[in-house]
Amino acid sequence: MIGRGQDIFDYFRFAISIALKAEDKYEKRKAVVGAIGWRRDGAIVHAFNAGDQRHRSPQTHAEFRCCRKMEKYAPEIYVARITRNDGKMALAKPCSTCFAILKNRKIQRVYYTISDFEYGVIDFKREFEKSGIRFL
Repeated sequence: MIGRGQDIFDYFRFAISIALKAEDKYEKRKAVVGAIGWRRDGAIVHAFNAGDQRHRSPQTHAEFRCCRKMEKYAPEIYVARITRNDGKMALAKPCSTCFAILKNRKIQRVYYTISDFEYGVIDFKREFEKSGIRFL
């Protein structure tokens, strides 16, 4: 659902702006993570990592929390991490638990930051179509 004239990093910057809202609550973190996505009805959903360093449950991860707000077969989700010390984008690839949840919810694509100039894509849609699942 990348819009015309939209750079994918615009979506990452939006996810980071969501993550920075949590910054006051969790000042000891070395990085913050935000996620945004679209439901099939076009509504934007977003979340940031909750909990502190002692609570590392995947249920506190931004992509997990964002996915809970989305219905199955949602088109895509963007996950971005920014480091607190230098303000640069960093690796935000979902953990194995979040990966399984995103796949189970049949999210079609997951975009995640690698650095300020790189991003990765997990393309579940292609995998689902090979197994006979079709999207609208």
